[in-house]
Amino acid sequence: MYLTHNFGKNLQFQASYTYSKCIDYGSVAFGLEAGNSGQQAQSDPYDLARDKGVCDFDVRHNLVANSVYTLPFRGNAFVEGWRFGGIMTARSGTPFSIQDGIDQANLNDPAGQPGERPNLVSGFSNNPIVGKVNEWFNPSAFALQPFGTLGDLGRNTLFGPKFVDLDLSLSKVTPIKENMNIEFRAEAFNIFNHPNFALPVATLTSPLVGQILSTVGTSRQLQLALKFNF
Repeated sequence: MYLTHNFGKNLQFQASYTYSKCIDYGSVAFGLEAGNSGQQAQSDPYDLARDKGVCDFDVRHNLVANSVYTLPFRGNAFVEGWRFGGIMTARSGTPFSIQDGIDQANLNDPAGQPGERPNLVSGFSNNPIVGKVNEWFNPSAFALQPFGTLGDLGRNTLFGPKFVDLDLSLSKVTPIKENMNIEFRAEAFNIFNHPNFALPVATLTSPLVGQILSTVGTSRQLQLALKFNF
């Protein structure tokens, strides 16, 4: 869904919302995306359906909006030409899988790779989200499968934290001559200093399982700029 308003009466804005779902049998993420996505499929050659799930890069809800507003001040060069702008980004969390962390299936894969998953404990949801930094999900919902077997937990059944960011700017262009002007800009990135958390530790045998240890994106950053354009 896309909404736009061309510049008129001092205001211009755009907004875009996307609802999507991506399903595959295994994903590989690179670059910035890899820092907040799940890891590898279990790869059972006798039953590929075990790895069918949402893609590592599946983002169910994604909203991006921006606007520019020219302040209606008139009178002299000091009060005219001020513009206020903003960009907001909000999206739902990415999926991830719980992994054994050891070669419980006896596949001779180092450190349990390529992603052996445990069993889901009866009576628990496969997405047992608690929502706290020190306990994003309930580890008690999962248990190591019997040695030499693959677990019954699906791939990418859990979802990580959402991402929210708001950037604002205040700018002014002061003309000097026809082809000369001075531009002032004040910009604030993540102005509310909202913490956006990375995925939690998803290795069942880790003592830190379920805990979030890092953030994604940036903390609040402020910058000023003064330019002479000619």
